Amino acid sequence: MASKSLLICLLVAAPLLAQQTAPTHTPAQPVAPGAPVMAQPVAPDAPVITVHGICPAEKPSIGRKTDSCTVVLTRAQFEGMVHAINLSNQAFTPAALKSLGSGYVTLMALADAGEKAGAEKDPRFQEQMDVARTRALAEVYRQMLIDKYSNP
Repeated sequence: MASKSLLICLLVAAPLLAQQTAPTHTPAQPVAPGAPVMAQPVAPDAPVITVHGICPAEKPSIGRKTDSCTVVLTRAQFEGMVHAINLSNQAFTPAALKSLGSGYVTLMALADAGEKAGAEKDPRFQEQMDVARTRALAEVYRQMLIDKYSNP
């Protein structure tokens, strides 16, 4: 009974403990909300993501494979990937782009491991590929219609 009470107390208190308090100091140069952050321009062919230790058997779908088990994505390739998955055509914040890049690195590592483990031979892989193909065809066609009929 005591352990149940303790567990309930922890569950109730956890959200309260997880809340962050406002910082007590003020930044040296306050930035207005929504003000653009000035970043240094990055050339389209400049590497923005480099992943070491991924050795795909074939050329990766995005990025280029080097001889040393390294996959490199340029700014243009990363922006192309972002554009391809951005169904709502909304702008991403820098934090969202960073999170997207990190998530993509995780996906590449898992895909590399799955390829080595023979996951492509699992029937679930083909089922997911069929759904992904249908989704991609539908989305590209939808974009084609928007492009065709939105600007007379």
